[in-house]
Amino acid sequence: MLTEHDVRASIDIDAAVERMFLNAEFDVWAIGDDLVAKFPRSDIVAAKLPVEQALHPTLRGLLGDVVPAIGMSGTIDQDGRPFIVHERAGGRQGQTIAGDTIEPADDLAEDVGHLFEALHTIDADEAYSLGAGTRVVAFEVRPLREAAVAETTAIVGDAVPRFLAAPAPTPSNRRTLCHTDIKGEHVFVDDERRRVTAIIDWADAEVCDPAKDYAGLVGWLGPSFTRACIEASGEHDPTLADRAIWLNRAGIIEYWDDALAGVEDAPIPLITEQLRMAFSD
Repeated sequence: MLTEHDVRASIDIDAAVERMFLNAEFDVWAIGDDLVAKFPRSDIVAAKLPVEQALHPTLRGLLGDVVPAIGMSGTIDQDGRPFIVHERAGGRQGQTIAGDTIEPADDLAEDVGHLFEALHTIDADEAYSLGAGTRVVAFEVRPLREAAVAETTAIVGDAVPRFLAAPAPTPSNRRTLCHTDIKGEHVFVDDERRRVTAIIDWADAEVCDPAKDYAGLVGWLGPSFTRACIEASGEHDPTLADRAIWLNRAGIIEYWDDALAGVEDAPIPLITEQLRMAFSD
């Protein structure tokens, strides 16, 4: 685990330094008021950072300041792994780890839709040329423990067993560059909740079915909001919403399964809110 001394030695900056959070992938530090430094905690995660940097100019060119600028990069003196320093996201976080969630204004779906449409113009060939990998999504629910089905049914009712009994959408061959980890915690909005001010954590950007990005909206602000985003986007993909909603619902039930099994150290208030939102209509 890095210390303040390690961070200062790696970045060589006089600003205040304070750890923001530590998770399985990154040790994240605030550098002054305006910068955030991400230090990978494994070689696997470290390998993502050069790809994030290679994609960065293209992402900024399409999405502008919504993609926080990279301020600096380097290697950690302690172990030689790369690190990256971003401008700190401005605006209000869409959802907190405690499950506190914004109420979107009418224009937010349109803004999100246009941003996603622009991102998804980066086709697979271009993304691969910049070093992006591939994210595979499966339209089948893995075997679940009875406890997971019972717990999720207790929270949102019979919608869970009905979902599990219904056929999954037909997979699509469409592939674009995707963020792949869209969720309320990674999206920041302005005070009026009409515009996205930042989308953070691009380290997992990969070539994938674009439904994966919209799926992240389902557990944040619900299926209706997701459909509104897709309609505003102009993405001509008739089953995109169905795939996105299915992926999120399957994913959150599987996440509950992992949490109950002790595989994931899940924030229960947050995943409870996400489950409720995923099945809200």
